[in-house]
Order: sequence, then structure tokens, then C-alpha cells
Amino acid sequence: MRDECLALQNALKNFLTCWLWLALALAGLVLPRAAVADEPSFIGRVRLRGEPPPEMAIEMDAESMKLHRDPPKTRNYVVGPGRGLADVFVYIREKIPGPYRQAKDAVTMRIVGSQYEPRIVGLRTGQPLKIFNDDPFAHNCHSMPGKGHEVNSALPAGSTPLEWQFDEPELFIRLKCDAHPWEYGYVCVMDQPFFAVTGPDGRFSFPPGMPDGTFTIEAVHQKLGKLQRKVVFENDSAESIDFVFQAKAAEPRETKAAPAETKEAKAAAKEPKMELKETETEPPPPAAATEPAAPAPVASSDPSQAPGVVVHSSSQVLAGNAALPTPVEPDDSKFRWLIAGVMFALGLVLFRASKS
Repeated sequence: MRDECLALQNALKNFLTCWLWLALALAGLVLPRAAVADEPSFIGRVRLRGEPPPEMAIEMDAESMKLHRDPPKTRNYVVGPGRGLADVFVYIREKIPGPYRQAKDAVTMRIVGSQYEPRIVGLRTGQPLKIFNDDPFAHNCHSMPGKGHEVNSALPAGSTPLEWQFDEPELFIRLKCDAHPWEYGYVCVMDQPFFAVTGPDGRFSFPPGMPDGTFTIEAVHQKLGKLQRKVVFENDSAESIDFVFQAKAAEPRETKAAPAETKEAKAAAKEPKMELKETETEPPPPAAATEPAAPAPVASSDPSQAPGVVVHSSSQVLAGNAALPTPVEPDDSKFRWLIAGVMFALGLVLFRASKS
């Protein structure tokens, strides 16, 4: 009876030991990636000091007005809790060649109530942008980049989303609807992953992977201009900083539009214009030479592209891009398998120790 109990005890010990080293081996595969998957390398906040000018009412057509509970207004200054300023694009100005993972997940914009939601997005070159129409009537999406071709695509009610890609970095590419002149959104395209659009509370964060060094972080607001700060990164982290924009005095407004003024003209007047002032740390870069007019809208005819995917391309190469290495996806599989092997060996040692 005693021998049977010892045999059962050893069998149970061996069973638990086997499960232990198996769990350790699996942990070696999972933990190295999970430890760094969502840990940001930089966190900051953008605030607004002072009271911004009042937002202006948007004169929509009757069909669009039915989709709004309250009269819609412009969203030039979206101020949240703690005076946080939303819709500010924040990015690293310097060229960072990588390597870093290629962006594959699509960025989404939706047209809701004849307005883009969100109004401003950021994405990588080559990263898909999907545009949905949630309204019960048709829209069209007309992109107006400063580089490359304009693209104008219909977006009927209930249709599949448009899918676009941009292959040149550019800030605040305007998307508009020719049928609804007040309807516009903006896309900021970067060739590196270290950028963000501030949320309702003004906060933003950059993904991990920043190299060591001193870099210039720039925050751009369409009405308030831009601010810059120098930040030192070490071991993929840096101290959090705040950007504080100063609200401008309200501009004089006409109480009544001239009779000859059209809805399109009034909508264009309400659209935010880029008013970039001098930065905190350095003067603004010199103005670029005027480029020739872009050719007529052309959709991509590359048969290798998936159906419905439109690529915004340009024949011009940005200065310095030719010397940059092509971003490649880092391969951490060797590191993960090494950890798994160490865990397996440790489990095997424990297993043999339990047998002796």
C-alpha cells in the first residue's frame, strides 16, 4: 500500500512538473512581445490658454439638418477637461529611418450627419484609410493633396467603404464633399510612426521604438499655428511635456451675408485655414517654391492593388528620401525562441530533479 501511494505521488509530481515547464516555454514565446506591445515611449498633453472665438453655425441643407438634434457648429476649437485641446497633430520633425513595423491596420473615418468623424486623422504612408458613409444619402470624397493626384470617388448610402492609400508624407490633406460644401476632413500622412492626434482631453502618446537622442516635437493646430519643443529620449522614454496654445481674440464677423453670397462661399469662409506662426525654438522653414498644378484626378490602375483601393502617388521624391533605407519589420522571433529554449531547459532540469 505504501509503495502504491509513493508511485501515485511521484506520478502526480511528474504530471505537475511537465505542465510547469510547458507553461514556462509558452511564457517565453508570449511575454517578450506582450511586454512592449502597448507601452508608449512618450506621453504629452496640449492645452489652450484663454477663451477661443465662438464657433459659427453651419447652414446645412434640410436633408442633413434632420440628422442633428442640435444646430451644428464649426469645430475649430475643441476644448475638453482641464483645458485640453483636441484635434492637434503632434509629430517628430526629424527623419527617423527605422527599422520599424509597417502599418497594416486601417485608419477609419466616417461621414455622419454630413460631417467627418473624426475630423482629423494621422496615418503612415501606404497605410489604408477607410471612409464609411453612415448617412441615408450619397456623398462624394474628394481629396486635395498638395503632392500627387486629386481623387474624387462617389460614396453612396449603404455602400462598402472607400479605401485609399497615400504614398507621400504631407500634413492636412483636405477631404471634401462637392455636394455638401461644409463637409470636410483632414489627413496627416507621415513616413514614420511617431505621431498622434490629441484626444478630447488634449493628451497624446507615441508608440515605442524611439532611438536615443534629442528630437524636435511639433504640435500643429489649424487655427492657432504650431509650437515646438526639444525632447531628449533615452532608453525609449522621455519626460512628459505640455504644449500651451494661446487663444486669439475673436475676429469681427458680419451679421448678415451679402445677397449674392452663395452657400458654398459661406461654407468656405468657415473652413479653418492654416495660420502657422513662428515656433518657440526656431523660425519657420522657408516657403517652398510654387509647384505646377496637379493633373486631373486619376485613380490607381495598378492591377496588383485590391479592388476599390486608390493610391495617391507623386512623381516627385522628397529631398533625402532616396538616401533612407526602406523600413523593414524587425524580426524578434529569434529572441522569443531563445527565451523559450531557456525556459524549456529549466523545466527539463526540474523534471529530472523530481525523478531522482
